[in-house]
Amino acid sequence: MKHPPAMAGFFVTNSCILFPFANYLFNLTVQLFYMNPIIKTGRLAIFLFLFFTQACKVAWVPDYSAAIEDQIIATAQKNDRLYLDMLDVSAPNQYTFYVDRYNEIEAEINSIQLKNEARTNNTDMLKIIKNLKDAFQTYRTEHREKKTLKRGEVLVYQQTIKGFWTPLLIAEHGLKLAK
Repeated sequence: MKHPPAMAGFFVTNSCILFPFANYLFNLTVQLFYMNPIIKTGRLAIFLFLFFTQACKVAWVPDYSAAIEDQIIATAQKNDRLYLDMLDVSAPNQYTFYVDRYNEIEAEINSIQLKNEARTNNTDMLKIIKNLKDAFQTYRTEHREKKTLKRGEVLVYQQTIKGFWTPLLIAEHGLKLAK
């Protein structure tokens, strides 16, 4: 099998071009293995060579979307506002009073999920959205079944659901930084 010609600054092996510093690491490993009397067996040199050439991982991430980030922020605010309004009401928090707002928030979560499904290389974001959606539906179902929520339950729901929105926003913001 013919190998492509060596390019300046690249180490070519088995028709694969490694990082430009691989040639340097290879030469260092050879020097350590053959010239250094302290390392007689060369195990450390081989380990270092393999570690630095094989330990790299490329992860593909989706492109940043300002529209999705804005939608995440807006929907998280609607969700927080739902629970804040439940805390402000002195009367029992009847589920029927909040059905439209639950539907609006769930529709927004579904929209965020659909937009992320259309993006390539986006499995991590989809997992975060699934966790958020599952938690939201669980709390909604509990409210529907109980008919009313106590103040303590609303506080727990508010803080817990906030914990699901935060990683989603951080992940989207991280895409902006990676850009």
